[in-house]
Amino acid sequence: MIWRYTAVNGVAQEVTGSAWGSRGQAAAQLEAQGLIPVALEADLAGTIKAAVTGGMIPPEKLAFFFRDLANMLGAGLALNHILAAFHGSATDGRIVAACARMAGELEAGQSLAQAMEGTRVFPRLAVQAINAGERAGSIPMVMGHLADYFHFMGELKGNCGRALAYPCGVVVFLLAALVYVAQAVVPQIAVLLPPEAMASPLTRGMLALSRVVREDGGLLLALLFVLAVGIGAFIRGNRRAWEVFLMRLPFIGPARKDLEIATCFFDLFVRLKSGIPLYTALRDSASAAQNLTGEALERCALHLAEGHTFSSALAQTCYFLRLVIETIKTGEDTGCYDGYCERVFRSHYLSFKARVDMLAAAVQPLALGVCAAFIMAMAFAFLQPIYANLTRIGTLKP
Repeated sequence: MIWRYTAVNGVAQEVTGSAWGSRGQAAAQLEAQGLIPVALEADLAGTIKAAVTGGMIPPEKLAFFFRDLANMLGAGLALNHILAAFHGSATDGRIVAACARMAGELEAGQSLAQAMEGTRVFPRLAVQAINAGERAGSIPMVMGHLADYFHFMGELKGNCGRALAYPCGVVVFLLAALVYVAQAVVPQIAVLLPPEAMASPLTRGMLALSRVVREDGGLLLALLFVLAVGIGAFIRGNRRAWEVFLMRLPFIGPARKDLEIATCFFDLFVRLKSGIPLYTALRDSASAAQNLTGEALERCALHLAEGHTFSSALAQTCYFLRLVIETIKTGEDTGCYDGYCERVFRSHYLSFKARVDMLAAAVQPLALGVCAAFIMAMAFAFLQPIYANLTRIGTLKP
């Protein structure tokens, strides 16, 4: 549970913020910071959002968090002072609670990576990268790369959301229009139809659809819900088969592969830049991916353990494009794996964005065409027979 609090500090100043945990844990956190709680209210919206995201901090907030950490560490501020500043200024309850807990564990002698892991709100990548940065003495640089990574993940989520918003909006509009027309419009129009209108299959079909929506709408919703649950259960139980099916689709497959390769190689770039060895970075990136690209990286790590070079190990997976293999081979020749992993990421991410833009450009006129087809079907099924009947009545001689 996330709690919004108003408290008074040691110099009688009022402070506000958020705490994470039970009510007792939130009160204990305030007491440990020398604060006297005045008001403690449950933040239900924040708690539900945290439950949906699995308790993890969203990537866009992690990007700001690590960017500010990197800047303040680069300015020479002590880590405990930085965490105290975050605790007083951050608006996300999970970040506030995490900073308070990390500050206490750092005072107890734990490393920053151990303190972050103990909060259970930071991704495994962040913990591993900070651990490697502590060993190499390059924490500010590592945090800068983590900020770039989470900024990329947030941007990626935003791009996908914007690409799906339009078609989803059109589908919702069509369903709402269908229900309204079936419930309120068709019953009134049906009584005006001339007998010969029933000869049209389109008119009969629209009337039957309206009748089904009016009389069996609840059953249809129940069937759709059961179907969605069944499809979700099938996907969870046959994830690899579902991944293979998606990869074979004409347009979705290449776009999905570009996205997975871009994400995995940026993950790999951050790990390598943080000082994690190549084999360990490959295994960790493969474990984090949990998709077909992750499986290919896992096979690549096994080939690497057998003594192959990184580029030849990639080639033996029979999954990655020749461009990826040649790019990594150039990195081998120059001794710069991390930089060329970043090049692979940028190449595939740009390709993914181009495919998404093409899809959005194709979906928008297609969605408009579906709307136009629905309106035309209504016109030909109902309005044309009624208009023809009225015209015939108007031409009758007295």
